Amino acid sequence: MVERLPGRAVQTQDITSTLKELPSPRNEEGMPQEQIAYLKTLQAQINCMAWSQQADFHMRPSPLVDGSLLALGNRAGSIILMRYDGKRYVRCDLVIRIADEWITHLSWGPWRAIQPSHTEVYLACGVADGSIVIVHIRQRLKLVPSITSFGQSYSIQADVEVLNSHASDADASETQSNTVPDIQVRGEELATLRIQAQRTSIDSSTLSPVSGISRFADPDRDIVLVTLFDGTFRVVQDVCTTPTFDVTRGSNVIDGEVEIDSGEEFRTLLSSKNLSRSARATFVKSEGGVLQPTDVGRISGATTFDGIETFLWLHERCQPTDFSYKHDAKHSSMLVVARLWSDPSNKEIMLKYIKETLERPHSVLGHAPIHKLRPILLLLCQRTVFETIWPRVLELLPTNTQEAENYIAIEPWTGQVNDAVKEAFRRSLSVDLYGWDSFHSSRLQLAIADYCWSLLEGSPPDLTAQAHELNEAAKAKFSSAAPEAFGLVEPCPACHTPIALENLLNAMCPLGHVWARCSITSFVLSTPAVRTCIGCTRKAFLAPSSRTPRPENNSTLSSTVNGDKASPANASMSLAVPPGVSWVPEAGRSWIVDELLEAARCCLYCGNRFVRIL
Repeated sequence: MVERLPGRAVQTQDITSTLKELPSPRNEEGMPQEQIAYLKTLQAQINCMAWSQQADFHMRPSPLVDGSLLALGNRAGSIILMRYDGKRYVRCDLVIRIADEWITHLSWGPWRAIQPSHTEVYLACGVADGSIVIVHIRQRLKLVPSITSFGQSYSIQADVEVLNSHASDADASETQSNTVPDIQVRGEELATLRIQAQRTSIDSSTLSPVSGISRFADPDRDIVLVTLFDGTFRVVQDVCTTPTFDVTRGSNVIDGEVEIDSGEEFRTLLSSKNLSRSARATFVKSEGGVLQPTDVGRISGATTFDGIETFLWLHERCQPTDFSYKHDAKHSSMLVVARLWSDPSNKEIMLKYIKETLERPHSVLGHAPIHKLRPILLLLCQRTVFETIWPRVLELLPTNTQEAENYIAIEPWTGQVNDAVKEAFRRSLSVDLYGWDSFHSSRLQLAIADYCWSLLEGSPPDLTAQAHELNEAAKAKFSSAAPEAFGLVEPCPACHTPIALENLLNAMCPLGHVWARCSITSFVLSTPAVRTCIGCTRKAFLAPSSRTPRPENNSTLSSTVNGDKASPANASMSLAVPPGVSWVPEAGRSWIVDELLEAARCCLYCGNRFVRIL
């Protein structure tokens, strides 16, 4: 973890020591101590890692248990499955030996729900000898008894099966399986494609290694985009049936090499030639000045940024013809995000994506709305595109999910309030706030509507009338005696003049002092101990767990995400507030408000994350 302002790294967990303490996946009985130590050393040397998505257990509401797994491939020929404990550390779940050689690559498939509370996934493991081992992982939820009626609590149990182990001492009867992973490839055999060089620079070659592979967002087009180290792109069509390179129009093929010609269409058609030309033009523009054909933009990593038009890559400018040596400290790379091409058909793809996202938001995956809406907002920010499709976008917003009426009734609690009851109450609030797809879809609709509204001139008359009716209905909810009875009148922090709750965003006293309100509790914010939403910029009180004093030998201010619970490693990032002092007003100093602040890990309005920056 890196403190943003001073730029120094703070260690939160010693993973290396944890890996060294793990038992060896081999049978250590009768093995010399030197060999055991050697195997444990190899086990702690990690070659690759991959973190899975959140597991979907097909339960509504989602129980909000952390079902994702971190897979580590090491030099001992085994994989280590680790899980985040929900507080601060990652712990080891399983150690599985699958080969005698190094594990070099790991790739997770999507989680698939077998039945409610049961889910499965396949993990592909690349071995140093070129083979691939498939690991089948199943997870199931186990109900944990609770003394309260605030919903149910679960734990996770995982089962692992290696389908084709390459370990020399593995028991064939235990590792062999007739189960075949569900791979959506309809072709009968693998295809080998010959790469043709795209002459964008002097370094263009068919021998350049691959530096990025991305899947096109539209599943109907079945396209994969491949990025090479020399800065060129390849478009592979019909990947799941008969993979072929795209037909390059307007280019000359000479001795197996493609000569890139000039033209205005290179940004409007999805082809290898057009993407390579656009990437070269972006490289020239980003570096500035006049570049020669000997200037090469080597791309060390690339991926799609929105699944359609925009790419993100890391390139370095170099001149391979001068044969000069550059040590590691002299290497300087540039991170680029650019729109490489544009096609009118992308509008229809985006409308289809909006409809699918709102109907199936999949809140269990934990993706922030700003992440899911990135391709939509990038397209709508283009003024010419927005003017043509915004009416159709707004028609897609009134979307109702099937679970809208299936809320869970919770019985009142009349027993003693202790830590277990508070924790169960907090978990119940989190499930109700973030476990329903209908709520997540509503937040997505609000974000799209708000963005479209910001680009439109004025306000539609019908929308203005509806806003006025909603405002009047909200005021009718509070009688004349309600503000004082429920503590909805707060004193102004500056002049102590009473302020009534008339606006959920801001509070203004009769003398003109204006204060922001907490987006979670609606109390007046008169303290720097706040967190800010990265999406709508609304502010809220920090969670009570952030009330940790700063060590005397550290006066550096920094930032944390979500106001997570402080620990010895991140105590220096907490505010200099005594543990017993609360920044919540007197009317809100109760354990219920405290647990509400703890449960609200994301913005209640837009669903994006909170950050704390001072």
